[in-house]
Amino acid sequence: MVWLADPVWGGLSGLIAFVALVFSGYQYWQKRRTAADKPSDIGKFDVHQLVVRLIVLFKAHGISRTQISRFLGSESDILLEDLADDEKLIKKLDDELLDVICDRFAVQREWLDGETDHIYSVHDFYKCPEEFSVFLDSLLERNPDEHIQGCVYRAKQPSRLELDTLIVIQEPIGWIGDKEIVRYHLCGEWVYGYWKARAYLAACVAIAWSKGIHFIGKDVPTAWIEQLVKGKVFVDDEGLSVLGRWYPDDLALKPEEFLLFIDEEFGLEAGLQLWLELDKKDWMTLGESEIYQGVRERFQEALQQ
Repeated sequence: MVWLADPVWGGLSGLIAFVALVFSGYQYWQKRRTAADKPSDIGKFDVHQLVVRLIVLFKAHGISRTQISRFLGSESDILLEDLADDEKLIKKLDDELLDVICDRFAVQREWLDGETDHIYSVHDFYKCPEEFSVFLDSLLERNPDEHIQGCVYRAKQPSRLELDTLIVIQEPIGWIGDKEIVRYHLCGEWVYGYWKARAYLAACVAIAWSKGIHFIGKDVPTAWIEQLVKGKVFVDDEGLSVLGRWYPDDLALKPEEFLLFIDEEFGLEAGLQLWLELDKKDWMTLGESEIYQGVRERFQEALQQ
């Protein structure tokens, strides 16, 4: 920034900014360290409750009770008549089949067993764009002819300390008639207002875009996203109050969008610098089209302002 050139203000302001940066990073580290809640006291849990969760799991993915045997096909010997009541269904369940079902929907077996209230495991790709790239390649390899897409859910009022943003990737896993069934991959851990998390989030969005996986952006109620970032609610935003829509790819295209909600002076500068560093490693490249040309120059100009 221009004012840093002053020898007096530059030195003092630089020191203050550095201290603020370190403190902000420490607070973020503490928040990440304690973000995973201990499993709640879910009380007594028996096989009948497992069946209840099993039915809820299928329903949350758009599969009714009467469609379960049809969806599983040769992976189980469950017949339509076995779905008439819980007692009949219980007799057709075993550990191998339950593992298959949990893998199919990318949910934790421990949740189905009643050992935890965390439905999903959340992939942590903070500071790990290379791992995110490899993860996406594995999805594309499994689904060469299917359309993979995703959504970046963000709290309406982003924070600088709380986990408030999540990438959710939809991977096709089958069909019921003409209805596509997908499983969800939750990718965190993002604090939208923290400059470093913002830069790595932008890199992940750009990496996905370069592989043909496009994200939409939705602003959602804070209470819902707080549960989702912990994997404690199903990814089902039908009926959810969507408070706004945005374009996640703008984080890799437009400096003004990238800097939105980062309210620290040094955080703005540090965020732009990290964006440029990640761009040097080709993590911010969305494509070869003319609309992507000159992006780096725009971020460099923003840094000089």
